[in-house]
Amino acid sequence: MGKKKLFVLNETAIGYILLKVSEGEEIAVKECDKTFEEFSRFSKTVQWQAFLGFSSQDEALKEMQSVAMGTCTDHLSTWLRSSLPKIKEGKKAKFELGVADVNFGASITKVAGVPCRVDDYVLHLLRSSRRHLPNLVEKNTAFEATDLAKASVGLGHEYSRAKVAFDKKADDGHVVHAISLLEDLNKTLNGMCQRVKEWYGLHFPELDNVCDDQVTYCKVVKALENRLEMTEAKKEALGEIFEDEAKVKEILGLSKISMGNNFSEADVQMVDSLNSRCIDMAETRDGLQAYLNARMGELAPNMTEIIGPNVGAKLIAHCGSLIKLAKFPASTIQVLGAEKALFRALKARSGKTPKYGLIFGSSWISRAKDKDRGRMSRVLANKLAMASRIDCFQKSESSTNIFGQKLRDQLEERLEYWNTGKVPRTNQEVMNEAYDEAKVDEAATPKAEAMEVDEPKPAATESEKPKKKKKKKKKKKTEAKAEPTPAPEETQPAETPKKKKKKKKRKAEEAGLVEEAPKKKQKTEATTSSEKPKKKKKKKKKKKAE
Repeated sequence: MGKKKLFVLNETAIGYILLKVSEGEEIAVKECDKTFEEFSRFSKTVQWQAFLGFSSQDEALKEMQSVAMGTCTDHLSTWLRSSLPKIKEGKKAKFELGVADVNFGASITKVAGVPCRVDDYVLHLLRSSRRHLPNLVEKNTAFEATDLAKASVGLGHEYSRAKVAFDKKADDGHVVHAISLLEDLNKTLNGMCQRVKEWYGLHFPELDNVCDDQVTYCKVVKALENRLEMTEAKKEALGEIFEDEAKVKEILGLSKISMGNNFSEADVQMVDSLNSRCIDMAETRDGLQAYLNARMGELAPNMTEIIGPNVGAKLIAHCGSLIKLAKFPASTIQVLGAEKALFRALKARSGKTPKYGLIFGSSWISRAKDKDRGRMSRVLANKLAMASRIDCFQKSESSTNIFGQKLRDQLEERLEYWNTGKVPRTNQEVMNEAYDEAKVDEAATPKAEAMEVDEPKPAATESEKPKKKKKKKKKKKTEAKAEPTPAPEETQPAETPKKKKKKKKRKAEEAGLVEEAPKKKQKTEATTSSEKPKKKKKKKKKKKAE
């Protein structure tokens, strides 16, 4: 057998290039870079064999995507069969095709029937061919080196766009930025509203006791402005803010007897400008909250149903993505956000590890009693782990929040169990109800799996019959051993013929055994009588010796 010929497949932005390696001795891997550094020496070892150009950029993108996935297309397989030497039926190929990826090579072998090779020598050849690719293209095709560079840049952009295509189930970066901006707005709004309260409190300090909400306080300040200049328009504006007329009358009455200082027009303008910014920021926050609610309803409906959009978005932002959150176990989700306290407790070996992290912002833990908060956090983390995996890996067409509703009902039952002692439903029962309501395919339901398991029961019963017979035989043997047998030697010849002789002659054997039984007794008696004189001879010998 001679040495096999070697061909190398190179994928470029303009098409596939097939190169043939000379049949001389293979160069050592360590010396490949030095040997193939110059194009003149590389062209002596590697020759141009064939070229398959792409007709459009869309075709080039599809082919490169298939190469990245490690699959061989029909277009490539037909071209390889026509360009490479033919393989006779029933005989092995006398050549090999060098490729860069093992999976891609396995796919070519499976689809086109071409044996592939992947090793260090082939990788060095491919690396050198890419280095001298402009010279090869200019020498053997109508393309120029600049055309190759432009095609590579365009294909790279198209491939990147296809790679980061918009997917509502996988694109959770919007949720991360939205919850981060919402937290920043809340901090900034709280500080600015507090500044408005302190500043306007110099003019109307009694208003702080009437308005509890910060945004409502800012709206009242915008309606009143200077409390000494009260008009009908201001009263109507206050009536729009408060539905209760008693509160409006209270504010009007306090404005007349207030102990605050008088404000000039410049002071009122400065407070009003700051106050208007606070109101605009509050409206922006409300719009962002509505956007976050809608986005979380699309991305993680089941997790939103259990813990709410804000806490769910904080968990996703803390992990980085929904996929990373779905990969975390429930014990990790329980302490997300409390890593410093956890490692501090582990380092000090105090044993007082935190019971909860970001999930403390939900209402479930606050609703539980103090002694049950640790258990509630574990149960909540368990349900969140289940819900995040359902949201992450379910199909976007069949996304539903029914599983989240059932898990939320299960948490309610757990709280009721700790308060009243009523036993909650199991996870299996809850999931079966959710599957039935969501109308999931029967093949995926546990009921269908149970039916598939129950089908082969008749075959199992037939295979169990011989086992029962064996058990009966064992019982008979134990009973025979338990009964007192005067001559155990008689049982042995009765069992041996059953094992040795055939089934067809059993009846004849049984008849013969009945007749042979007394003969065996005679033999045993003869053996016992023959044994007795031996003992007497031994006694006589002992007496003579004495």
